[in-house]
Amino acid sequence: MGLQAEVYGGNITCGRVDLQSSVLLSTIPHGGSIKMGNSTTVRPYAQLLAYGGAIVIGDNCSIGNFCVLYGHGGLTIGNEVEIGPGVVIVPSNKKYDDLTVPIMHQGETHTGIILGNNIWIGANVVILDGVVIGDGCVIGAGSVVTKSIPPNSVAYGNPAKVHKKRKGIKEINPLLRREFCHRLLG
Repeated sequence: MGLQAEVYGGNITCGRVDLQSSVLLSTIPHGGSIKMGNSTTVRPYAQLLAYGGAIVIGDNCSIGNFCVLYGHGGLTIGNEVEIGPGVVIVPSNKKYDDLTVPIMHQGETHTGIILGNNIWIGANVVILDGVVIGDGCVIGAGSVVTKSIPPNSVAYGNPAKVHKKRKGIKEINPLLRREFCHRLLG
């Protein structure tokens, strides 16, 4: 752990992680839990705030500078996930249906957010409650993710939409694959 990382509250479990300077991990004032796997790096000024929910981060992840990850309704992040700087993840929504009560007094809903494995979230992305981002996705910088994204998608925009799918060598046209293999093997 970095010398200046701040940890408040209990129920915080970390494997072998790198908490860099001015990182904040907190389960107070509302409780909750934070759990991080091995080889995860949390960069300077990032905040993980449980707010009564659970934040679970897998192995080999990177949380960028100035990120804010909330746990209200539950946040699960898989393995090998890279989250760029300034990302905000909020597994909570405000209620606002009653016109006779100020919005700030109407409470919240909590569905939760799940990020699969092998994902890259670009800088300054916002991910909102109820979203599931499938394995292998890339989310472009500045996007606002309001709906789930299927595996191996490249999505961006406000709101984020799938613009293409990532393809492996086995999904390439068979003629191109044969040409590639022929050149590779000589």
